[in-house]
Amino acid sequence: MRLFSAIAGIIVINLIHPFFVFSQSNNTPVRNLEIFDRIVDSSFNELEDRLVLAGREKIYALKIDDANDMDDYIIEKLRRKISRFNVIYETSYDSVFADIKIDSVLLKTVYNKISTRNVLGDKMLDREIAVQYHISLIERENGNVLYEENFDETFSDSFRLEG
Repeated sequence: MRLFSAIAGIIVINLIHPFFVFSQSNNTPVRNLEIFDRIVDSSFNELEDRLVLAGREKIYALKIDDANDMDDYIIEKLRRKISRFNVIYETSYDSVFADIKIDSVLLKTVYNKISTRNVLGDKMLDREIAVQYHISLIERENGNVLYEENFDETFSDSFRLEG
């Protein structure tokens, strides 16, 4: 039984480990997901302002073609950000004022190179986290584009490799 518990523990640690990479700059650990969350949340500020200007009481339809895991993450973050508006998703409704369309979603983490700070120093790993997507707000009645953006932001840092 102890052997089974030990093996199960090792398997769980190996499965979870990639999700807990930390940035060590400024002694503040930052997980990849926290960085994605921060970038994506702030990326919707302009859209939120445009929805306020267009009318909070109006109905908006959220549309995405051929959704995948990256798209699902963006959609979920957007739905939370604009939850105080009348937004429908995957539903057909005649009284929709405008469509919110998202496409070309790319969420990427790249570990570039390992370096040392000095001859006997710690090994450092360079990391880049990128978020890219296209978003538009289009009036359904006349096709007028109320807002459109090709969002592209990259976060870069270095952190110390453990062991």
